[in-house]
Amino acid sequence: MATPGGGAARKKSARRPGAGTSTAERPPEASAPRGEAGSPGRDGKPIAEGDKRLPRKSARPVSVATPAGGFKERLEQFLRFLKSVRTEMKRVSWPSVKEVRAATIVVMVTLLLISGYMGIVDWLLTLLFGTPVATGY
Repeated sequence: MATPGGGAARKKSARRPGAGTSTAERPPEASAPRGEAGSPGRDGKPIAEGDKRLPRKSARPVSVATPAGGFKERLEQFLRFLKSVRTEMKRVSWPSVKEVRAATIVVMVTLLLISGYMGIVDWLLTLLFGTPVATGY
């Protein structure tokens, strides 16, 4: 269905109160709660009365090693790193010898099957075309 302006008419559907309207036109109950009334919102404007959303948390400052740090600080940082690595390695669930052996056998058998298949395909293509495919000539 076309409108007089040439565009397609949009079907009106039931919407929640305030949907599709600007923030200034929305009733207070249509917006989610935000922070304290009067405190600045995301856009810098004061938050309306009854708007109880929590303000966004700012990103926590990230501690970055400064290149100007002395040898002692760098050594301490490296030792802390090694200690955390040791702690994490204790938490690792290591496979048993039996599991490692079984996985190794599966890999070896798969490798042999795939390389055998590729060798047969190469041999057949060499028979068909007369030159080895792998050489690219």
